[in-house]
Amino acid sequence: MLVTGSAGSEARTVTFPSGVTLNVADSNSHGGVDYSDPEGSGVPLLSVAGRGHERLSRSFLVSELAGRNAKFARIDVALVEALQSIRDRVGAAVKILSAYRHPAQDAQANGIDGNGHVSGQTAQIQVTGRTARDLARLALDTLGCQIGIGLGSNSIEIDVRGSLATWVLPGAAMTLAQFDEFVGGICPLDRISSGRTVGQSARVDAGLEGTTVKAPEITGPETANTAGPAPEFRVVPGRNSYYAVEVAVDPSDLDAGRDRESLPPSMFYGSWVEGMKPVEGASTTYVLPQRIWEQIGPAALERGGRLYYRLITTSSPNESWPDRESSLSDDDAQRAPGIDVWFRPDRIALGANVRPEEGFWRTRS
Repeated sequence: MLVTGSAGSEARTVTFPSGVTLNVADSNSHGGVDYSDPEGSGVPLLSVAGRGHERLSRSFLVSELAGRNAKFARIDVALVEALQSIRDRVGAAVKILSAYRHPAQDAQANGIDGNGHVSGQTAQIQVTGRTARDLARLALDTLGCQIGIGLGSNSIEIDVRGSLATWVLPGAAMTLAQFDEFVGGICPLDRISSGRTVGQSARVDAGLEGTTVKAPEITGPETANTAGPAPEFRVVPGRNSYYAVEVAVDPSDLDAGRDRESLPPSMFYGSWVEGMKPVEGASTTYVLPQRIWEQIGPAALERGGRLYYRLITTSSPNESWPDRESSLSDDDAQRAPGIDVWFRPDRIALGANVRPEEGFWRTRS
């Protein structure tokens, strides 16, 4: 951060990407409010009174980083640059939910010790149409791995203090361990994990080294009744945030090099025809559409009694499938896992673990 002016001059200033300059405040106490930085970050306190409408960058106003009607705030130029980079990458409005907080505001917000809000180096952001998991991946891809990142329910926090750290906010779809593993798949480096729960003020630090990037995983049922509901699959997407499930009567048709688009849904189906699906947590459940099951299930029964499947994941719903990964490579299509398909009309409503005579007894009682 470039601060111009000498200590003995009338005013020192900080210049932001838009060219706007803000004056550095002469003390850390104003109007009975303590604006001190317990982290000692070196980010100066700025005078922002009456400047809220001015732009710090192409997309962000002073008021968005300092707070509405704020008179003083700490705003790291690196944070403004990071937010603008995310805005440019996502191609949509980035809403700042929270940025600078002076110590009293931070305490009221249940901020943890050591957080970057009081130093003007952390912002909580949200993008309409993007899950928190997806936004976290995008932030790491855009800014690199030398940032702190926190996962919320539909938002993330980014911290530009220069080292990789992870934490979770209340309502997040992943636990801290799950989010740490997710980040480790993108940034397989040493990092710090910072626990955060409602009302917790203590920071928990633990060095985590050399995370192995896990391939996407999908697990289906061992058996499925063609006369019953469509099978469900457990999907663990790994480091990507979007997925599609492919099922085929012939495992060779899971090879993307084959002409699969000409195959009828009784032989092959890829859920990508309806768009890549987002994942919010560490895993999700996918249910094969019933209309597809009613075609491909009987076909699989007629042709050997087995239905094969695999998982495709990407970092974006874009049709180009960026950063594509799969649970099974094209070359290994013949080794695809499968479901034993059978037909028992007497088990339609009763379930696989209910004997027909027991179901009859239940319906008669």
